[in-house]
Amino acid sequence: MCFPTWDPNSIGTSAEDKEMIQVANTGSVVAAILVTVTFAAALTIPGGCKADGPNAGSPSLIHKPALVVFFISDAIALCLSRVALVLLLTSTIVEKVCTRKTIAYSLTFVFSAICIALIAFISGFYAVISVESTWVAILVCIIGSSFPFLLAFLQCSVYAVTPSAVPVAKEANNKTPIIGEQMA
Repeated sequence: MCFPTWDPNSIGTSAEDKEMIQVANTGSVVAAILVTVTFAAALTIPGGCKADGPNAGSPSLIHKPALVVFFISDAIALCLSRVALVLLLTSTIVEKVCTRKTIAYSLTFVFSAICIALIAFISGFYAVISVESTWVAILVCIIGSSFPFLLAFLQCSVYAVTPSAVPVAKEANNKTPIIGEQMA
């Protein structure tokens, strides 16, 4: 992966460049929100901290494996979202060259951070709720784990219903009239 560099010969005023800058700006907002949420989740430990005794201030549920999964997945999501934010900010600051590769890597990091933050949420919720109600904790794990499958299903159904943009682009290049256009 390479960082974007400024090319004095590129103008950066094409519609494609502006669209890439808009994608980078939107991705950087999402990455910044992820950084904030994952950092706040790390500071507010699920289950709270012990108030008395020799281990005062340590997490009260530290012996639960779900809390360990929470800490690890939250740290990974925080790092991925931070890397994505830095890459996206550098690609928007250097507006002359907004490389597709950098934005693609960044958006992959953002999506990965979202999925791993979901794992952190599920494991933190499980660590806290499983003490009182195991069936509710398992139900939340099933519902939370359905996100990637639901997303994949919705994307497949959207692509199945909507026509591809490729034929429209070919029609525009061949100067054939599109529905509603009149021939010159």
